[in-house]
Amino acid sequence: MSSTATAVVVPGDGGQRRSGARIVRTVCLGGLLTVAIGIGLSALLICQPYPETPPLEPAATTAFGADGQPLWSVTSSNRSWHLPASQPHANPSLEQAVVAIEDQRFFSHYGVDLHAIIGSAWQDLRHCGFRRGASTITMQLERLRHPRARCWSSKLIEALRACQLERSTSKEAILAEYLDRAPFGANVLGAEAASWRWFGRPLRSLSLAQCALLAGLPQSPTRLRPDRHPDAARARRDAVLLAMLQQGLISAPSYETARAEAMDAKWQELPQEHETGGAALASVLPSGQTGCIATTLDPGVQALVARLAQEQAQDLGVGTGLAVVVVDNQDATLRALVSVGGPADLDLTAIRRSPGSTLKPFVYAAAFDQGLVQPGSILADDPSAWQGFMPQNMDHTYIGDLTAAEALAESRNLPAMHLLQQIGIPTAGRLLEACGLEGLAQQSVQAGLDLAIGGCVVSPRDLAEAYATLARLGVHRRLSITPVVEGPGERVLGAHACLQVLDSLADQARTAACCPAAAAAVVAWKTGTSSGCRDAWCAACSVRCTVVVWCGCIRDSGDPDLTGLTAAAPLALTVIETIDHPRVGWSGGTTSSTVVHEFTKGPLESPDPQRTTTSVLAADLVVVEPTMGEHLCPDPDRPQAGVMLHLLAHGTPGATLWWFDDDRPVAQALVGETVSLPVACGVHHLHVIDAQGGSATCQVEVDPVETEMGALR
Repeated sequence: MSSTATAVVVPGDGGQRRSGARIVRTVCLGGLLTVAIGIGLSALLICQPYPETPPLEPAATTAFGADGQPLWSVTSSNRSWHLPASQPHANPSLEQAVVAIEDQRFFSHYGVDLHAIIGSAWQDLRHCGFRRGASTITMQLERLRHPRARCWSSKLIEALRACQLERSTSKEAILAEYLDRAPFGANVLGAEAASWRWFGRPLRSLSLAQCALLAGLPQSPTRLRPDRHPDAARARRDAVLLAMLQQGLISAPSYETARAEAMDAKWQELPQEHETGGAALASVLPSGQTGCIATTLDPGVQALVARLAQEQAQDLGVGTGLAVVVVDNQDATLRALVSVGGPADLDLTAIRRSPGSTLKPFVYAAAFDQGLVQPGSILADDPSAWQGFMPQNMDHTYIGDLTAAEALAESRNLPAMHLLQQIGIPTAGRLLEACGLEGLAQQSVQAGLDLAIGGCVVSPRDLAEAYATLARLGVHRRLSITPVVEGPGERVLGAHACLQVLDSLADQARTAACCPAAAAAVVAWKTGTSSGCRDAWCAACSVRCTVVVWCGCIRDSGDPDLTGLTAAAPLALTVIETIDHPRVGWSGGTTSSTVVHEFTKGPLESPDPQRTTTSVLAADLVVVEPTMGEHLCPDPDRPQAGVMLHLLAHGTPGATLWWFDDDRPVAQALVGETVSLPVACGVHHLHVIDAQGGSATCQVEVDPVETEMGALR
């Protein structure tokens, strides 16, 4: 029996094969057409110019003290915490961590990572949805610049724009901007703000583990917030560290150390504007400046002054405002700025009020400078009349004859007005404005002789600038709250006249009677009380610092107990004694030949509760006159006579000094003794030494005289 193989033909089988082939061909053609269209659209889009870069988010404002710690902060206009990076590439560890976890081929691709796209597409197809991202850091930056809905078309646009961006921007700039725009939880934008908000320190000082934590947050800022989800944040941090280890960015020991580091991220409370009198700080900062602002304010001094001012304001009662300004005389930088007792948005250090008698020292300085009187000259404190009015002293009494130094220290009105009349009101007004009292040249015309007794308005800040000029022996510098490097300043008063005024106001017995705690201090100070007792002032200066205190009735109603001597002077003297311990500076005599002056180097000290009040400042050898960098010019009518330099130095009392000009010996004198030295045009390098080996230098330049045609003669 034989078997026969039978072929079974299924009806319609050939038709199905032909139909399947057509479907495959259609899909392929459709795919090719889609790819072609995509390529065409992509090429067209890439050839288009990149859209204008949107600005960064509005910056919050944080003012930092001289120690780098925040003094006060306010959010930006959109209520977010965004601080632009203080410096590019502030922390390389953070940049490495971000690249490791977000885009490990960042420095090798051109905006799009094809390896990541293929892997992501496979994962998305397998799970029928978005399962794995393929966005590069450049694509993420594009999304932060121009937010779009999360879909395939948005991904395509981001990829194309990323390629455009890479053609015009460096990798370093892209990474820096990404870190400046990325979200880091809550309302925190940018790595700099995140560093302060989560760790309370600048970005540059973060550890490797802290950088890894920040690098992981942008993936899901809400889900990974370290204060609310610490376990998730830690797991993400460890994943970042592992990625860095696997990519060879850190060593195994560094990985283990960082992984073992405790999670110390928490929401840091920054000092708010309304809590720290930020209105005073905001008003003196450069106009419109936001972000991280470095200031010269000393947090220790600021805290001390704020506490003392609050206590004084409470003692004075409701309705009394108080402002305190502390200035470092050496560079005219602000060390403390306090405004209490007024509305939260009112800066009392900038209000303009009647200064009382605080301008009298400048009248006497001008008189001494012009040679009209000397500290020992006899002045008359007698009733006098000018043009129909009879000025009086505050106590309505008259002393009669007294020396100019006594008249200034006791703040007698009549002698000061007599001197102002001799000086000339316009001349005095211009001098006061040159010292830093804005608008006094114009006000003096209206005030007349009342200028000497408070017939004008000044602000505490301006008065501090003027008294710091006096303490620098007549060299004016503009007040600054930011650490700036300026020139040597402008001489507006003679050093000799300033020394005479300071010496007249620095009697220690007078200081002890007002403030026993400052009995040992060497401080020149002057009070002022406005008409009707609406304003009480005290300006005090040592060699190193100037303190101005203003107390006043906010509602402009007087208080008979509000005087400069009782309300302002004790606070000013307490502050200057606590922060400076001034024991060296001006002598207690009235003869200028015995006066010494010292520019002490280094910043003012923060209060140290353990320090005793018996410490003294070192008497280093310091050139007092001329001023470093000073420019001098011969008399145009006698250019051949050159210039007469006045040499004065302070050091160990009684020591002998030897002066040199460009290594040429020119004079020998004692400490505190002024020597006159004729010099010719040109640069002069002055050098002074003492027998103990101390030395100091100073450079001045004598400029040639120019005729009206510009030729030298």
